[in-house]
Amino acid sequence: MRIDSLYGGGVIVNYHCSSRCAHCINASSPTWPKDYMDAATADRVCATLARLGCHCVHIGGGEPLLNPEGLYAVLEAARTHRITIDYVETNASWHQPERPERTQSILRRMMSLGVDMLLISISPYHNAYIPYRKVLDLVAMCREVGMTSFPYQRQFISDIAAFDVTRPHGLDEYQQKYGPSYLKDSFRRFGVGLGGRAVAVAAQFMQKHPAEAWLDTSPCHSLCQTHHFHLDLYGRYVPGGCPGMGFDIDDLGTPLSPERYPIAAAAYDKGVAGVCEIALREGFAPDPEGYIDSCHLCLAARTFLCATGNYDELTPAAYYTEAWRLD
Repeated sequence: MRIDSLYGGGVIVNYHCSSRCAHCINASSPTWPKDYMDAATADRVCATLARLGCHCVHIGGGEPLLNPEGLYAVLEAARTHRITIDYVETNASWHQPERPERTQSILRRMMSLGVDMLLISISPYHNAYIPYRKVLDLVAMCREVGMTSFPYQRQFISDIAAFDVTRPHGLDEYQQKYGPSYLKDSFRRFGVGLGGRAVAVAAQFMQKHPAEAWLDTSPCHSLCQTHHFHLDLYGRYVPGGCPGMGFDIDDLGTPLSPERYPIAAAAYDKGVAGVCEIALREGFAPDPEGYIDSCHLCLAARTFLCATGNYDELTPAAYYTEAWRLD
């Protein structure tokens, strides 16, 4: 088990967010600590990217623009190490329409540091917290200063625009308007990955099966696939599609020790069955109601193991609390 090169991914500068979106694979929310990637970690992260051959990444969170000064420091480090920024992700919550000069200043500073595209999230999940008018206004601000904006995903614009754009609308309103299957259908349309909070939300409408049905022993080699990895603010490599697992970036490029990363090693060798083997030994009791898939079962087992405090690779600890919160 080793990661010798990095192909395509991003940098998570914070997990704190203004929203608690139903689809969030990182389980970000307002109750996360307000930690942000500092300049020293940004330098280590960008040096690691360059060392392992990845010279182009996106920046996400959490909500990166809740701390513009912190973001500038990350962008400075990227420029120093000649790392190109594809785009910065945002939900537009930080934009204050009554203070357009502030938004324009932030956008221009980002452009001066090499960012020429802002990915602006557009979905019913975001609209539960952020008025669509704010999103539209930020798109207009980008146009004014010459920054490219990339609304994601456009397919939901007509759904959202049918509501009052001046205020947020909860997912219950969408289901009242478009039918009780809207949440399930929107997950399919969006292509929501079943990780983080999305697992707990999907468990409300997807069929469950006993844990035994998901004890797959197929090796989980996706832990070392680098087509959608992240490096986070704590100096950890986060495997694509598997947040809540973290390898120290200084360990990349050499074999990952099974003694230091026993949960990852078990998953890599035996799949979810390997993870559950450890969890059952520690006292984990599977939910008799069952699980929607193997990732759901794995998340439950890792949540139990994280609570023991014995497995440093299960990080950040807040992820394992926030992933199950639906309020």
